[in-house]
Amino acid sequence: MSQEEASSSSSAAIESLPNYPDPLIDSYTYHSKCPTTPGKYIMGVDEAGRGPVLGPMVYGVAFCPVEYKEQLDEMGFNATVGLIKLVMNELQITISELYVDALGPPAAYQRYLKECFPEIEKISVETKADAKYKIVGAASVAAKVTRDAWIDGWVWEEGRRGKAAAAEGEEMEVDEEESAVPWNNEFGSGYPSDPKTKAWVESTLDPTFGYPSFSRFSWATIKVQLDKSAHKVQWIDDGHTIAKAFESTKPIDKGRCAATKDLAIRSVGSL
Repeated sequence: MSQEEASSSSSAAIESLPNYPDPLIDSYTYHSKCPTTPGKYIMGVDEAGRGPVLGPMVYGVAFCPVEYKEQLDEMGFNATVGLIKLVMNELQITISELYVDALGPPAAYQRYLKECFPEIEKISVETKADAKYKIVGAASVAAKVTRDAWIDGWVWEEGRRGKAAAAEGEEMEVDEEESAVPWNNEFGSGYPSDPKTKAWVESTLDPTFGYPSFSRFSWATIKVQLDKSAHKVQWIDDGHTIAKAFESTKPIDKGRCAATKDLAIRSVGSL
């Protein structure tokens, strides 16, 4: 079994990847079976993938009955609103304590969550909460395992399109028939400081079409590389707005922008 096959097999075994090996195109929510223990619960929220320039960002939540909190604290391992609503409303779980690893200013985020969920008795938003509260650490593990599974067995959305095109008889200009994509999976961890990630970002750029959807186009690393190596685009603006360009005047096409003339676009007085 090749390394790529082993990664795919491992990813398929992760329950939080319910649609694998279909490519990850849209956001989705997965939750385990609803617990049956009655009473109040504590919840922890954390994420994985905030820093990487490649791959998805994953939020995880973990919850357990309040009476398990002491046992949990003795253990040795160290998009939020929607997930909380899912647990409280759809799973019908009563959350009495909520601990969140800070994403942004902790105080402002804590106030916001208290406004959203006044019924929760205690809400705490802190930096490094995954190290302070084991329930947040559990959420962090869930998020990281899910992200790592997606990354290790990544299925290229563009590759699936390529295979479909090949099956329909279209000519493919890609040597890698199996994946139908012109780039490799040697992208490392996805963090900008990772040498493998750096090399992949530099070598994968298509000067016309940019990067596959696996990349985060809003990250500075990608923007800088596009500015540096991609084709420059010049947007021609002759001062006309779209509405102005298609206005009728007397004579009917007087003052129209050059683009409408080049494209032989004419005003229609009546239909």
